[in-house]
Amino acid sequence: MIVLQEWIGFLLLPLSLFGTVCNWMVIILSIRSKSFKHAFGYLTANQAIGDALISTIFLFYISPMIITQDGFLMQYSKHFGFILVIAYDLSTHSHFLISLNRFLACYVPLIYEVVFSSCVTVCILPFTWLYSIVATIVIIIIFDCQFYYDPNHVLFLFRTNSFYCKTLTNKIRSVNRKITHTVVDQQSLLKRKRDMQYLKQTVLQGFAFSVELVTYFLISPHVSNKILKFMISIFAWCFIHATDGFLTIFFNSEFHRILQGKHETINRSRST
Repeated sequence: MIVLQEWIGFLLLPLSLFGTVCNWMVIILSIRSKSFKHAFGYLTANQAIGDALISTIFLFYISPMIITQDGFLMQYSKHFGFILVIAYDLSTHSHFLISLNRFLACYVPLIYEVVFSSCVTVCILPFTWLYSIVATIVIIIIFDCQFYYDPNHVLFLFRTNSFYCKTLTNKIRSVNRKITHTVVDQQSLLKRKRDMQYLKQTVLQGFAFSVELVTYFLISPHVSNKILKFMISIFAWCFIHATDGFLTIFFNSEFHRILQGKHETINRSRST
């Protein structure tokens, strides 16, 4: 009989595989796409890196750890938790910048040309990495606020024995609230039809991110049923970052053309 933990781990496998493939594909397509060499493209690729890291860790570490309940793997969950927080921070900041990017592009294009010029964007990207890494080091390592897997709760948790351990959770909540506020007033943004696809992508991703934030940090601590707790926490976390990559591919016609061209090339080579 498959125990609860094994069932949970096997449920994560296909989802994390889907997320890993989609997000790494976004990164590769962003590099190959000539029309994606602009601020939105750079920010999307930056977000995909964070999502890809999360999905990859879920696929090759978290799922096997939950399935096997291996003590050695669980012992190192705090180290992988450290990487997960950096990747989550990177993805979160990228979400916020993408939302701001779409807002300015559609609502105040004159300011957009200044704030999100290629030069400025290239400077912003390393800063998102630096901030994510430094903030995580300070809170998790210096203040000993570990982010680890608790098998009793089937959940990744922050240590809550100090004030600083709660700061990281509050910071993530704050950033995601900014994302939600940035994508409001959609009627004003719809004036620029050529940005509609990017706008749809941004709104859906921002909304999904906010829902996952609420279920993981606000609802799951009050849920006693392990299966339900897992579904609205770890599963929701993996699902949101997996669908991030899918939505990016789905809403970008340039990616469709690249994939279509590759598919046609493969078919021609087979026919010859």
